[in-house]
Amino acid sequence: MRLSSSFKKSAKERFGFVLLAMLIGTFAWLTHASASKFSEANSEVTVLGDRAPQTAKKDKGRPSCPHCAPAGNQEIYIPLIDLPEAQGSEIVFNSRSPQAMNVTPTFYKRDGTVVVGDPVTVQSAEIRYVDIRQLLPEHYRHQRDWGGFSLSYYGFNREMWSQFRFIGVNGGSNVDEFFTVRDESHSDELEAAWWMPKHSEAILALGNLTDNSTTATISFGDDHDRSVHLAPHATEILRYKSEKGERAESAVINVTGAAGSIVSTGVITSKDGTFNSVIRFYSPKLTKQSNLYANGFRVTGNTPHMVLKNTTSSSIAVVPKFIPLAGEGSSPFILSQVALAPNETTEVDLKPLLRAAKRRPDFDLVSVEVTNWAGPGSIIGSLYGINERTGVNYDIPLRDSGLVRTMTGSYPWKISDDFTTLVYITNISDQKAEFIGQINYDGGHFVIDPRKLAPGETAMFDLEKIRDDQAADNAGAKIPRGASIGQFKWAIHGVTNGKLLLIGRAEMVSRSQNISSSYSCNDPCPPYYFGWMDPLQPILIIYNHVNTSAWETATYDSGYSMGPYSVPASWSADSSAISVNPSGSHTTTVGAEEPGDGCVTADMGSQERYSWDGQNCYDNGFADPIGDTGCTEVAVNIRRMQYISATSGNQDISGTLYVLKGTAVTFNVLPDPPGATFPSSQPHWSGSSGISGTGQSKAVTFNTSSSSSTDFKTVTATAGNSVTANVIVYDLTGVFTPENNFPGRSHERFGIEESMSLSFTVTPSLSASQLGGLRWSITSSGSGNGTITASDEGTGTYVAPDAGKSISLALKVLDGPSKDGGPTVNIAIIEPSSGYASRDFSGIRHTVDTWSVGFLGDIHVGPSDVSFRNLFFYEGAAPVHLSGWLNTNQFNNPHAQSARSVAIDSRNVVSEQDEIWSGQREGPYGEGYWYWDIPWHIITNSGRNITFTTVREIATSDANGTAVISKGGPAVSRVPSNVTSFW
Repeated sequence: MRLSSSFKKSAKERFGFVLLAMLIGTFAWLTHASASKFSEANSEVTVLGDRAPQTAKKDKGRPSCPHCAPAGNQEIYIPLIDLPEAQGSEIVFNSRSPQAMNVTPTFYKRDGTVVVGDPVTVQSAEIRYVDIRQLLPEHYRHQRDWGGFSLSYYGFNREMWSQFRFIGVNGGSNVDEFFTVRDESHSDELEAAWWMPKHSEAILALGNLTDNSTTATISFGDDHDRSVHLAPHATEILRYKSEKGERAESAVINVTGAAGSIVSTGVITSKDGTFNSVIRFYSPKLTKQSNLYANGFRVTGNTPHMVLKNTTSSSIAVVPKFIPLAGEGSSPFILSQVALAPNETTEVDLKPLLRAAKRRPDFDLVSVEVTNWAGPGSIIGSLYGINERTGVNYDIPLRDSGLVRTMTGSYPWKISDDFTTLVYITNISDQKAEFIGQINYDGGHFVIDPRKLAPGETAMFDLEKIRDDQAADNAGAKIPRGASIGQFKWAIHGVTNGKLLLIGRAEMVSRSQNISSSYSCNDPCPPYYFGWMDPLQPILIIYNHVNTSAWETATYDSGYSMGPYSVPASWSADSSAISVNPSGSHTTTVGAEEPGDGCVTADMGSQERYSWDGQNCYDNGFADPIGDTGCTEVAVNIRRMQYISATSGNQDISGTLYVLKGTAVTFNVLPDPPGATFPSSQPHWSGSSGISGTGQSKAVTFNTSSSSSTDFKTVTATAGNSVTANVIVYDLTGVFTPENNFPGRSHERFGIEESMSLSFTVTPSLSASQLGGLRWSITSSGSGNGTITASDEGTGTYVAPDAGKSISLALKVLDGPSKDGGPTVNIAIIEPSSGYASRDFSGIRHTVDTWSVGFLGDIHVGPSDVSFRNLFFYEGAAPVHLSGWLNTNQFNNPHAQSARSVAIDSRNVVSEQDEIWSGQREGPYGEGYWYWDIPWHIITNSGRNITFTTVREIATSDANGTAVISKGGPAVSRVPSNVTSFW
C-alpha cells in the first residue's frame, strides 16, 4: 500500500524540472488576541484574525531564493506632518506581519530636532487609524513646528506600512502623504506634475531622512529656481501660488547632496478648500517602463484633469487610452495623440472622453493607459477628478507599472458611517492575468479565489456590498455585518512570462468627513504558493466514490499566509484501480474501480518564481509547478465474519464466540459489496489468538485458555475495514457424582446398577448455554450399557448396567464452533466379587460348660470401593462337611437356601444380620470340625441372578473344648468355662 506523498515525480517531469526547496520553518495559521487600544480618543483599531484552513497545509518548502535577506531594522519616512491649513492629521497602521510588532514613532522638528515617541504594539494584519498627535509625548502635543516623521520596527521590508492624512485642509477635503522606505531612497532627481485651480497654492515639503546635512535645487515650471539646505532630519517647506489662474504645473528637485537623502511631497490646496490633493513626486531615472497607468477613474459626473510632463530634452508623443472595466475587448476610447515638447507640462483635453461617456455607459468607470514610445521615465503625470454633485476630490495615481512588488496590494478598508471602500485590480498587459485576494476583518478573513482578468480588464470590489450581501467565500465565511474596518490583500497568481501584469489600488471616501484617500501600498514581493489536495482515505472501498479538491496557500517571506484558495487542477490517476472524473476542475470524484494501489495527481499549473533581497523583488524568469499527489489502496470491505461448521455450514458471528480449548476453527469473511472479490493479499488475519496469513478463510487452533470471561483471544480480519471476533477459550471437564458417594470410594469404577449424577466444570466460569449447550451421552457400542437421562444444560443421571463392563460416556457441545467436541470419560462397571461376615456390633453367644460359640454377622459384599446399594442378596444351599469329634449326627445338617433375598445397604452390607452359630455339645471334648461352602447370590433390579462368591462357614473344636467359628471373615471363640452369653 502506498501512502500519500508530495507532488509526484512523474508530475514534476511533465513540467521538465524539479522543485527546489529551502525550508523556512512552519508557517502557522494565525489567530490573534484582541488589539491593545490607545486610551486616547480618535484612535480607531481593528485586529484581524485568520481562520484555520480547510485541511492541513502541506508545506513543501520555500522556493530557492539566492538573494533573500533575513529580518532586520526597518524604517519608513514622510517629510511633513504639520500644516497650518489642516484641521488635524492621522496615520493608519497597516500590518502585513504574521505576528504582533512593536513600532516606534519618531518625530522631527523642521530644524531636525528628534523626538522619539513610545513604542506601539500593532497586531498581525491590524488596520488602525490614529491621530498622529496621540503618538507624540504629551508635553510636545501643543507644538506646531513639526517636519518629518518615521516609523521603525524590527522585521521585514514593508512588513509594517502606513499612510498619512491631512484632514480638512483649508476647510475642505483631506490630502494624503505617502511613506518612503528609508533604504529604498536612492534618487538624486525627483519630478512632479500637477494641476492647480484658480486661487490655489502648491505647498512642497523636502525632508532630509539622513543623519547628515544635504542640499538640493528645486526648479518650477516657470523656470523659477530655489536652493535648499537641509540639516540632518530637517524639513523645508516651499509655497508656490498660482498667479495665472487654472493651470498645469511641475517641479524638478535635483539633489546635490547624497543621492536619496531627500524625500519630497506636496499639497495642492485652493484658498476656499474646494480642491485639495496631493503632489506625487517620481524618480524618472528609476522608472521601469514607459507607459503610465491608472485604474478606478470616474468619468461620468466628474470633472477630470489629466496633467502630463515630458521629462526629457526631446519631443515625445503619447496616446491616452481609457478602457472599460471589461477590458480591451470592449472597445477602449483612445484620445488623439498628445505631443509634448522637451520638458513640457500640459493638461490633456478630456472633453472628447466626457462626450463619449454620455453615449457609452461602460465609460462611467475606466482604467487609463498613456502609451509612450519613448524610454522609461520619459513621461510623468497626474490625474484628478472632482465630483460635480458632492465636490469630493479624487486623486488617481497615474504612473508606470512599477516594480515586481506592485503586483501585490495590502490596502486599508473602512465602511463605517458613510465610508465606502472600492478596490480596483487591473490587468495592464496584453495577456491574461490572474490574482488571488483576501479580505481581513476582526476575527477572520474572507478568501477571494483565483480570478482571471482579460487584457485591460478591471476587477472591482465594493467592500460594503460584499458585507451587506453576505457573500460567502469557499469556506462559507462571510464578512460580519458589524465589520467596519480591515485590510484587503491581493497578489499576482500564475505565470507572468516576465511581464508586469497587474496594478491595484483602493479608494476610500466619506462625504460627511470630506475624506477621499487612495491606497496603492504593496507588499515587498509576491507570495510563493503551496498546492495540496484533500488527503485521500488510505483505503477506498471498491465501487465507492470520494471527492478531493485542490487548494493553494499563499505565503510571504515574512511568514504571513493567506488562503486556502480553491483552485482548478488537471486530475489524473496512475492505476486502473482508481478513476477521476472530471479531469479538470477544483473538485474531482475518485472512483474505486478494482482492488489495488493507485495515486491521484492534482496538477495545479505553475507559479512564477520570485526572489527578494530584503529591498527589491525579482522575477526569476521561470515558473515552478504546483501540485500534489495522494495515494490510496482500493480494497473490498468486510461485510461480516463467519465460522465454518462441518455440520451446519457457515455461521455468522454475533457477540462473543466460545471455543473449547484445542478446537481448530475455520473463519471466513464475506465481501462488501456482495459479489466483490477479495484480492489475493486480502484480507489479512491477525489477533491474540495467533491467527495469521491472508485469504478469505483461515483456520486457527485455540490452544491457550482464557484466564477470565474478558480475556479474549481475538481474531481480526482486515481488508477495506477491520472486523474482529472476540473468542473465549474454555476448558471443559465432565464430572461424575455417585448417588452413594461414600468416603474412599472410586470415581472411575462403579457397581452394577449404581446411579450417579452427571455435571461439568468449565474454566473460566461459563454457563452451558454460552457454550452452545451441553449434553451427556453413552458412546459405548452395543447394548447393555446402562441408561442415561440428560439435559442440554450439561447435567443428567446415569444408571449402570446390571453386568460388569467398560463404559464410555461423552459430554458434547451441542452448537457453535466446538459443536460435537467435548471430553469422553471411560468408566468400569463392577459386579460383586467377594464377601465376608463380620461381628461388627453383636455380642458372642455361648453356653457355660459346653462347646459352643456364635455371633450375629454383618454380611459384606465386595469390592468395597463401589456401591451395590439396592441390589438383593441371598445364600444358596450347601452340604455339610464333618470331621473328628464333630462328626456326629448332631451336626450332620446341610445349609439350606435363604427363604428370601435381602437388600444391600449403602455400606455394601446386607440389611439383615446373619445368625452364625456352632451348635453346642458337652464334654468330654475332642478335636473336630464342621463347615459349609455357601454360595452367595446377588439378584439385580433387572432380575439377573449372580453367584458372585462362595463363603465357608466353619466351626472347630480342640481337646479342651475351645469353640471357634467364622464365615469368610474374622473368627470368634469361646472355651467351655466362659459364662453363658447372648448375641
